[in-house]
Amino acid sequence: MNENHVVYVRTGTTNIEQSRMLQINRCTALAAARGHNISCIYADIGAGSHDNGEALQRLLLDCAADRVTTLYVSSRDRIARNFQQYMRITATMREHGVPVVYLEDAIGMTAERI
Repeated sequence: MNENHVVYVRTGTTNIEQSRMLQINRCTALAAARGHNISCIYADIGAGSHDNGEALQRLLLDCAADRVTTLYVSSRDRIARNFQQYMRITATMREHGVPVVYLEDAIGMTAERI
């Protein structure tokens, strides 16, 4: 399998472009520091109170199809807004052997891998 290190970003409804680019740039920099090149960016716009964003659904399908090596996300609240949603998504990642690296955990310490 080719290595496919990817970034998932989700922005609210204000300052969409600025927020999206900040998340992408920071996650891409972390990936580069770890020797990874980002091959795909999944981006959703919206409040994130549910897990039906189009990009998130594509990401989950790509993980299930073994097309993702590592997922980079700026923070946990970007991928899920509540504990149950977070547990569902991370269980899917774990089931398919996809480590999730959160930027917030990489500041001043080793990045968490799920």
